[in-house]
Amino acid sequence: MSILRTLALASFAIGVAALPAHATSVLGPSYPPDGGSVSVAFGGALPGDPAGRDLIFSGFSLSPAAIDTYWGPNSSYPITASLDGSPDVLSFDSITGTTARWSGTTSWTNPDTSTSYPSVEIELLITVTGLGAAPWILSSSVTGLDPGPGTGIGAVVDTLDGTDFTANLRFRAKHPTTSVWTAINVFEQPPSPPGLTTSSFGGAFYTVVPEPGTLLLVGSGLLGFVAVSRRRR
Repeated sequence: MSILRTLALASFAIGVAALPAHATSVLGPSYPPDGGSVSVAFGGALPGDPAGRDLIFSGFSLSPAAIDTYWGPNSSYPITASLDGSPDVLSFDSITGTTARWSGTTSWTNPDTSTSYPSVEIELLITVTGLGAAPWILSSSVTGLDPGPGTGIGAVVDTLDGTDFTANLRFRAKHPTTSVWTAINVFEQPPSPPGLTTSSFGGAFYTVVPEPGTLLLVGSGLLGFVAVSRRRR
């Protein structure tokens, strides 16, 4: 083996060996995925109605640099809902099969009796179809996502392979006297005064990419191979 080829192999080996254990960074939150594209269509009524609102994602084109891509709540905008017109923040609660849950409490005053209930349970359910029986993972299991730029996300779905999927969003509240989970907008119907229920959700993609330094180290080794190849010709 020539001296130049030996040096080139050594350069490549050193570059690979020098890679950090977690040499990745997370880009986002963004829509569409950073460096890629996707189409979204809407189905159903509103997230506060009984059937909820469908977000239908299709036609993915993901960045060649992506190691992985995830979708979930936008870390820049907290999930909120309320029955009194003043938004309350919901926190991640749990994962059950294809559904992830965010929950919290809000206040509500019964317009018929004027009775106030300060801690009414409220929730957001997001049910994902098209990505298998257990699409959700804890966002804390993704290095650099949560905690970090995605603190408080709670759960995300893996969309790396660009498979079409649908996310159904439903905001509900537990009626304080009947203990029945009810679509949040139902609380606006007579005899309740309208306009007091609010809800907000923003979804986003998070793209895991190699650290720039990692690309440079691997690239220097590959350049060594190119130099040897040219010399031997």
